[in-house]
Amino acid sequence: NSLGLAGAFVALLLFYGAAIAAGWRLAGRPRSLAWLMGRFVVSLIPISIAFHFAHYLTDLLVNGQYALASLNDPFARGWNLLGLADMHVTTSFLNTASGALAIYTAQTGAIVLGHVAAVAAAHAMVAGLDLDHRRAMLLELPLAIAMVAYTGLGLWTLSTPAIG
Repeated sequence: NSLGLAGAFVALLLFYGAAIAAGWRLAGRPRSLAWLMGRFVVSLIPISIAFHFAHYLTDLLVNGQYALASLNDPFARGWNLLGLADMHVTTSFLNTASGALAIYTAQTGAIVLGHVAAVAAAHAMVAGLDLDHRRAMLLELPLAIAMVAYTGLGLWTLSTPAIG
């Protein structure tokens, strides 16, 4: 698992670096490549947030119930601070088609919105470089293509059945 995680990090770094370098070359090498890589890495933050949300959504839905129960009686003294004394933690929403679809829809929406926000952030960064329209489009085109491909990969991964 550790090698797979490290390998995925390196693959993403190379994928991102290749997209930035391709745009840098196509746009006539504005600024330094290292400066552009450092500047545009910020555009990956919305994607990271979206993937974290999608990955941990079911944990939040289950463990959030435990947190509410704990807040209802934080010192196990029989209190009912939130009126949840009869609350029972449930995972039954994971066992129905409608529940699974609702979770999948929320995860899919988060991933798509995160990638749209990332593309918008990268576009805003390019707009701030004071390049003519053609060079600006050439600079951001490879990164936009990479983000669309990464969105497709994320959605494919999300839709692939997993057992474990």
